[in-house]
Amino acid sequence: SGSVPESPMPRGYPRLDVLVMAVAIAGAMGLAGADFFMRFIAKDVVEFTDIDGQKNLTTWFESSILLGASICACLIALTFAGWRRRAQWAVLGSGLAFFSLDKSISLHEQVGRGLVNTFSLTDSASRVAWQLAWAPIIFATAAALIVCVWEANRTTKLWALGMLAGGGIKLAMEALMFPAIYFLGASEHGVFYGLEVEIEESIQLIGFACLFAGLAQLFIDRVFALARAPGALASDAAQPEADARRPVSIRRVR
Repeated sequence: SGSVPESPMPRGYPRLDVLVMAVAIAGAMGLAGADFFMRFIAKDVVEFTDIDGQKNLTTWFESSILLGASICACLIALTFAGWRRRAQWAVLGSGLAFFSLDKSISLHEQVGRGLVNTFSLTDSASRVAWQLAWAPIIFATAAALIVCVWEANRTTKLWALGMLAGGGIKLAMEALMFPAIYFLGASEHGVFYGLEVEIEESIQLIGFACLFAGLAQLFIDRVFALARAPGALASDAAQPEADARRPVSIRRVR
């Protein structure tokens, strides 16, 4: 007797990653367009559409993306039976939920001001103060993200690279903007600054969306893989390197 694998089952479920990115790109273009219109055409920058502002359309949209990524991470945790993978995905989901909250209400700024007042620090120390307070959460979330993505499938890794690319470009643009303002005389109310902010914030938003897209698709992949072969992915202890996207083959015993 022997076993002969049949053709893999066709992939007949939706691409949530493409849907997430389509919505995110459309949102980024809409937000940047609204800011451009108010900033350069109407000549009236208002808080609600200011892409460089706080507690407005941009921050709410970015917060929603982070919340979506958090929900997906927590749902992925439920697809594992082993405590280790459940724990690491739960840590990632909790960290993303925290940063979603932080983004929506500017919690880090409030904490920074509170620490400055409590310890009688200078106003300039508020930026460093909140970073030190947030350091354990940032470290735990980053560590969980690295481990989770490392053990995930290729598609998730590619979307994570997209997120890293977005973050790297944003940091590079911020680094270039500093000398432009303080050494080249660029005004924070000028055209160059306005265009730079619109591009920078749009790239950051798309970077967040890359993470959301990767986690959303990974969850769908795992759900459908479990539906096709419940025992194949149910226990990460028995199959630590299981790839949710790998087609499930049906073996026929003769």
